[in-house]
Amino acid sequence: MMQALRGQVVRLALRGALTGKSAVHDVFGWFDGDGLFLASGPPAGRTREVLALIESGVLDLLGPELTIERDEASGRFVASSPISGRRESASVLVETRMSKGRVGSTSDPLLQSLLGRGAARLHAFSGVQGDGLDTSPADVDEASPSGHNLVAADGTADPSIVVLGIPASTTQPGSAIGATPGKPSPLLAGADVAAKQVLLRQH
Repeated sequence: MMQALRGQVVRLALRGALTGKSAVHDVFGWFDGDGLFLASGPPAGRTREVLALIESGVLDLLGPELTIERDEASGRFVASSPISGRRESASVLVETRMSKGRVGSTSDPLLQSLLGRGAARLHAFSGVQGDGLDTSPADVDEASPSGHNLVAADGTADPSIVVLGIPASTTQPGSAIGATPGKPSPLLAGADVAAKQVLLRQH
């Protein structure tokens, strides 16, 4: 019930039914966070599925205290763990750790870097600055050619960066809500579109 209510309230805010001040201070100030607290979290079955993927070798964990750097010479991302001593490189980085939802005051180094160098900007409601990343609109269905691309400080969208979930939930209604059996999921639909964009850049 709370999941359905959250989605509708956020859509009203994005369509201008509320003042910018109310959208920022009420909807995203306390209502959305309270809704996440009451109606979020993975079901036990999903946790068992992830463990099964790890045990079968489909998913691999590098180790704790993970750091990721970009190798400018090769253009690849290099991840390493000082605890396990493992090191891997890849051409695509998918950052899945959740920020606290308040991008403007986050300590996350990736988000801070994007904002600091003008590669990202905070979304604004009727001139009132919110606390979530601004992303381009997208029809999140399987036929969509592009997803939610990060909008830079100058207003341009970067097709190489796709943002989903809590940091951009102000521009993506329902994307921070877990999937509900038997109902369409904006979170999973957006992830499908993002996956297609990543795969296209690999070829």
